[in-house]
Amino acid sequence: MGAADLLLKAVGLRRTLRAFDRLVGLPFKPALTGSEAERAATTAWLVHTTALSRPFRMNCLPRALVLWWLLVRQGIPGQVRVGVRIEKGRLDGHAWVELREKPLREKADLAAAFQAFDSDLARIDRWVE
Repeated sequence: MGAADLLLKAVGLRRTLRAFDRLVGLPFKPALTGSEAERAATTAWLVHTTALSRPFRMNCLPRALVLWWLLVRQGIPGQVRVGVRIEKGRLDGHAWVELREKPLREKADLAAAFQAFDSDLARIDRWVE
């Protein structure tokens, strides 16, 4: 996850998404068994737990990109969503991953509290010139 955070800071969102897009094509055999939803939930838990164990706080965007990438490599159609809200007169943003329009590893009201943009952030064709 540190790589995603560093990439975002060093080269920005567009180039980070381009790098993730190239990595998605790598061969991968899922180690997890179970239904798609169970594998997605387990993967989300692993990403969340790893992010918490880091010595510094990891923002939601790199966490969402890592989770999305791991899901896609397992053949699970996750979507990166970004939303905004105004709270106490301040614009606040959040990124999360959804599986079939249901947020993964989020508080029940958190994703509903943010007004999500209309499209999947990780669709690389939206960002590549």
